[in-house]
Amino acid sequence: MISIKQMIAITLRSTINLLAAFVFMLLLNWMFTKMGAWFSGFPGVIEWDGLQIKAMSQTWNLKQVLGIYLLPYFGFVLIYLVFSIKRQVPIKLLPPIHLFFSWVYTLLIVAVFLVPVCELFYRNGIYYVLSWIYFNRFEKILFVFVLLMLYMIRVFRISPVFSSSLNIQPYTFITGSLILKQLPFLWYIPYLLLFLSVIVISSPFSLHENCLLTGLLFTLLVNTPLIAKYKVIIK
Repeated sequence: MISIKQMIAITLRSTINLLAAFVFMLLLNWMFTKMGAWFSGFPGVIEWDGLQIKAMSQTWNLKQVLGIYLLPYFGFVLIYLVFSIKRQVPIKLLPPIHLFFSWVYTLLIVAVFLVPVCELFYRNGIYYVLSWIYFNRFEKILFVFVLLMLYMIRVFRISPVFSSSLNIQPYTFITGSLILKQLPFLWYIPYLLLFLSVIVISSPFSLHENCLLTGLLFTLLVNTPLIAKYKVIIK
């Protein structure tokens, strides 16, 4: 049983790292978009609209569409692959740094596999890329199917990433209730605080924020019954 002081400490630590990870993802998106604009010779304006990045131009060509919408996505895919490779190497990180990278890894899974599906459904973002390279409806549906299958394969890797951040002493008999009592402070209260922060800063939600936050919540919910079954946690 953890104390109130420990609950508060877990909540603060996880919230700070989630907010930092979310800001990190926004800055990466901005950097990749600016790089894409520079490489493609984009003649328009790129600016923040709340927490959303908007690219505006009177004329577009294929190179510019790929630079603005595809290069940022490839950037996230590349970073996700680096994170996936690093996870296979036993590197000991300080708890706050480990928690930060855990949140970044989770957001990357959502950004790489779920956000494009959302953009295709609402005809935004990656939808423009596929339309400009003449993907027909069947090919777009196939693209969505592949992304969702990859998401279902990768999503369950979140639990082992976060498990070492649980406040469980060595040689403790681990039960599902012991883990579930900590998840609100490790996952759900930080998520709620992030959600409220985004509402304050950027209301109403942009499509990207809506997809990212909804996907994050779904990912946490999917992993809740899995992490609750853990009997051994290696730190």
